[in-house]
Amino acid sequence: MYSFISKLIIFVLTAGLIISLGAGTEFISFGMGKDVVAKVNNMKISKQEFDFFKNKKISELSLSANYKSEKAFRDILDLQIVQMIASRKILADFADEIGLYISDKEIRDKILDDNFLGGVEEIEDPKIYKKVIKKNFNLDWNIFEEIIKEEALNDKLSSFFSETILISSDETYEEFLSLETKFNYIKISLNEDLEIDNNFTEKEIEAYLKENKDSFKSKLEYLDFITISGEDLIKNITISSDDIRSYHENYLPDQPFDEVNIRKVIKDEIAKKSILSELDTINELIINNSFEQISKKYDVKILTISKDSYELPDSLKSKAISSNDIQFTYYDDKIWIFRNSKDLISQRELLISMMKEDRQNIARKNFFIKLIDLYSANPAKFNSVIKSDSNLDLQFYYDESKKYNPNINSFVKSVDLENYGSFLIDKVFIDSNYYLIFIEKIRLPDDDLFILEKERINRSLYIEKSENFINSIKKELVSDAEVKLNNKYFSDK
Repeated sequence: MYSFISKLIIFVLTAGLIISLGAGTEFISFGMGKDVVAKVNNMKISKQEFDFFKNKKISELSLSANYKSEKAFRDILDLQIVQMIASRKILADFADEIGLYISDKEIRDKILDDNFLGGVEEIEDPKIYKKVIKKNFNLDWNIFEEIIKEEALNDKLSSFFSETILISSDETYEEFLSLETKFNYIKISLNEDLEIDNNFTEKEIEAYLKENKDSFKSKLEYLDFITISGEDLIKNITISSDDIRSYHENYLPDQPFDEVNIRKVIKDEIAKKSILSELDTINELIINNSFEQISKKYDVKILTISKDSYELPDSLKSKAISSNDIQFTYYDDKIWIFRNSKDLISQRELLISMMKEDRQNIARKNFFIKLIDLYSANPAKFNSVIKSDSNLDLQFYYDESKKYNPNINSFVKSVDLENYGSFLIDKVFIDSNYYLIFIEKIRLPDDDLFILEKERINRSLYIEKSENFINSIKKELVSDAEVKLNNKYFSDK
């Protein structure tokens, strides 16, 4: 089990802005006193509780003292803390409404079991008890116990939803096949742009503009932007076996040991923490670096889009002003770095760069189509070419599970795996680039292993399915919440 405080700290670190508190929110106090920072569905969020979780989160983040004093950072942090507390209260209230109950004895047992009293097994004197709570957490005892009760109700609500999840034998067997079917394969990609003719005649430029006129509406304002996610920041991180075992022992001792799933959980938590920690770095980068340099540093593509586009969040549009200075914000678990761009029609260089990108994409696709044709005509020559062509980057993957390779999974369904040999998947995959997959070897699972692994896989599948279901239900429950902020602590000015 997670300890109570550990669970809440992790929740704080990973919470996203589910409830909308962005630009345009009307900040009024609604008669709230100075001891209340906000209300959610008429439930109060006390300043003590807010300060407690805010201080916990700040202590976990590796940010400079100067940046912690920046208004942009404080605004993001404050709203995240409100969101986290509000979500917990909404879900606890719902649990109470459907008849779930936490007794005084359960609260008392939790306080003692989680060692909140500093090694003391029992305190009979209420005055001493209240002093210990205030000293340890800087919370009044009633607020402290209310947090524990709400967290316990959240746990019971999760258990209640989990009981509705059923896993059939067929699902377990399909999961077994997906997990235990392993591949050795080569990812074949280009390591640099191909050499192409980047000269365009005026006729070609006019034709391109006419063909793509819907993308070049006049008198519109445009924004150049890049987005950075936590996954971008930790894509090269390595989680050791020792890390996985330690995490399991400390946080998941009552759950089966599943190395793949635990590694994913750890990476998710690190990614969500890393993205906030990176705000300090971004704040310094935008002062002394160009937009292009920042894009290159994080290996992310610069996009240009109309400010009227539905793809841009409203909070981003509201922050974009007439200045072309580089700005950034944090939204939807991503860092958005942006600047104002001129009308695309007047930006001839940008128009031509888009034409070059289109031409490069055509060249890439044709390059790989020729590779596919070469493999069909002469597999031996294909093997020789991919290992000698300086344009190509080969990445080798060994013993990769079918479950965690969805692109491969979707294209081997038609392959007779019982009589397989090495083969090229004749599909040009596209993510940030074009690439091909060459399967060298497939290892099929032994059905006898299923008997040994059935119970473990069933438990793991149950946990995965339960978490997805519970998270979707909880997100729906909090999505329509009405949060009112006390303008003594929050302001849209």
